[in-house]
Amino acid sequence: AQLAAPGELLHALERLLPEMEKALTPALEMMKTMADSGQRTADGGLPTADHRPLILIPIGWLALLPWHALFVRRGWAVAYAPSAWVVQGLAARPIHPQGDLLATAPHPAPERIREAQRRLQAMLPDWRKAVAARWPALKAEEQALLRLWLGREPTAVLDDLEAWTRLPPKEALYATARLWPQARMLLALAPDLWATWREIEGRAPVYLGFAEMEARTLGSTWASRGAEVLLGGNVTRTALQEALPRAQVLHLATHGVFVPEEPEASGVFLSDGLLSLRDWMNLPRPALENLQLVVLSACQTAIADFQELPQEAIGLPAGFLFAGVPGVVGSLWPVDDRSTALLMLRFYEYLWGEGPGVTQAHPPAEALALAQCWLQDLTYRDLDAYLEAQRHRVDLREVAPSPARMAASLVLTLRPWVKQGVRQTPDARPYASPYYWAGFLYVGMSGWANGRIGE
Repeated sequence: AQLAAPGELLHALERLLPEMEKALTPALEMMKTMADSGQRTADGGLPTADHRPLILIPIGWLALLPWHALFVRRGWAVAYAPSAWVVQGLAARPIHPQGDLLATAPHPAPERIREAQRRLQAMLPDWRKAVAARWPALKAEEQALLRLWLGREPTAVLDDLEAWTRLPPKEALYATARLWPQARMLLALAPDLWATWREIEGRAPVYLGFAEMEARTLGSTWASRGAEVLLGGNVTRTALQEALPRAQVLHLATHGVFVPEEPEASGVFLSDGLLSLRDWMNLPRPALENLQLVVLSACQTAIADFQELPQEAIGLPAGFLFAGVPGVVGSLWPVDDRSTALLMLRFYEYLWGEGPGVTQAHPPAEALALAQCWLQDLTYRDLDAYLEAQRHRVDLREVAPSPARMAASLVLTLRPWVKQGVRQTPDARPYASPYYWAGFLYVGMSGWANGRIGE
């Protein structure tokens, strides 16, 4: 997650996973024997022992690694837990969400973006001084590498950041998708400014281009199961508190942050700021009593150094468990927008037993594992057929015209790229790399209330 570009992370995972596999060879051989004795369900259900997934409790730095990727590729579902004590506590809590999805994709309110612009404007003089002082001290190869990652000179990035402070709020929001990743890289030359930068990103998190389409598509697809959608600047604490009593599943396409020195201050960003775990635990009991699953589909945050990463990886989902939610889906690293939208769509299809090729419902850990297997094996030809099926699933008569167009736009946005892939390399698998699917993990209760699938 500290690598500068997704391509670097992709290659790092391809090097790392074989080494992890060597370390786990005895366990993997034992699991293969167990899996060989089981049978898959008609729609590819995983042959787990007594239909229960493997529970992993990573310790310390081991929480950095996608251990589940090794097992998912061998047909095992995996549930993580912060401790054995939490596993025992979760065993008594049923988790079998039937619907009532609340899908959210917040944007920061305009006044929060303006505050971020003022803070960045005040920070830039110190940033320019730090870059001017440290850049000449870098070796030539270090300068070349930073230029490669940035795509231009450091001063050009600073100039664009200064121009960002004068943009209207809506344009400024969209521009963060391009500028914020470059800004984080450039902070390597100004490490003393990280605390100020976190405050800026806390007010104007990086824009997630597919998040709103993802939320609208989920809302339209699952309208028959009582799905509700909150978007943009409307995802406030008050609005969320009013909608939560009606929800069994909360889907948050937004950023999260973990504060290791004060875990209760960790949380997720809404339109009007951070909803901390402390705020969450202080919500009225009726607001939470129906909630069984939280899905953090875009839980990305700026990580200054490796000191914070283990807590960000496992701590935020664990915080929701302690706040009373039986199960949480989260991510280990910043995830790709397009692959995430597809993975989330397929996850809910397996969770609720509805969708192309899906014949039965599955518990959350298995639904996620099946969706990950599906995504890594997906060819351009398969994806083209899947998008066509999705286009016909959305009943445009049951939703308002604007949301219908937004829901369809996910399909329309992907189709040109997919059609090109079908023409050129129809059997290629664009999402085979673990980078696209292994970042997501499930933390919490491992199965249905009685531990068995479909009963």
